[in-house]
Amino acid sequence: MGSSAVPQSFKREFHSECHFPSPGRFVGLPKAVPTDGSAPLSTLATNASRAHVAILLAVKDGARFLPEQLESYVQQTHRDWSLHVSDDASKDRTIELVQDFARRVSNSVTLRSGPSAGPNSNFLSLLRDTSIEADYFAFSDQDDVWCPDKLERALDLVRTVPGDHPTLYGSRTELIDREGCHSGYSMEFKKPPSFRNALVQSIAGGNTMVFNRAARELLKRVADGNVIIHDWMTYIVISAVGGTIFYDKRPSLRYRQHENNLVGANISLRARLRRVRMLLKGQWQEWNSMLPGIRTPTVL
Repeated sequence: MGSSAVPQSFKREFHSECHFPSPGRFVGLPKAVPTDGSAPLSTLATNASRAHVAILLAVKDGARFLPEQLESYVQQTHRDWSLHVSDDASKDRTIELVQDFARRVSNSVTLRSGPSAGPNSNFLSLLRDTSIEADYFAFSDQDDVWCPDKLERALDLVRTVPGDHPTLYGSRTELIDREGCHSGYSMEFKKPPSFRNALVQSIAGGNTMVFNRAARELLKRVADGNVIIHDWMTYIVISAVGGTIFYDKRPSLRYRQHENNLVGANISLRARLRRVRMLLKGQWQEWNSMLPGIRTPTVL
């Protein structure tokens, strides 16, 4: 892969500033790990500067906003990442943009054909791809803009948990419109993450999620036939087995709102009712049938 500079046209489009409300504390699963940043260094699962993150990017006709998202990977303060792109038969310049990006950066970039069965199946196909190996994994949408410290901030939390314990990080988001202008923030959830909470509410978008290998192994076992929303599924599965979950009240990315979003920011009553209807219709029956066969780990 080449390492030439990012074109100025991309840089002009990229907004490096992330607008945050007053800093807040993060909340984690009760009894999991300290939530004040005081976890001793001896508990670190891996050296964060050497922890490799696989970015799982599902795309389809994303050329309009994709350059900004790709550039925000380059701007990450944590630089040990690879990009794995699954394309669901795009008809615009999406593939060309990814190929050009791969030639310009030194990080590994792979491109594959997706299942063409919707975004959730596309993300799950990336999860199950055995050729993708990493210490940590991060879902990514094609039309957001990551804050420069997104990966670093997530790793600072998830690496405090032993690597064999399923661990998930998610955060609030800053909302932006089609033109990248600030339009608000996603809902701030007050209560700690829990399985009981996960049954009725998804607290973090998949585009904010970073998780370890133990969590990935669990998620690989989920049958995708009835998965409608991969982020809520992720929260349910990891909380159901007693995994550690961090919810960061500080936004980690700029979440673009437009007509092609699958569900949106989950802040309106309509969006939240749609998620609940999916649950009541039994869309996650296959996940529940899978859970009894999973050994529940000891909570730290």
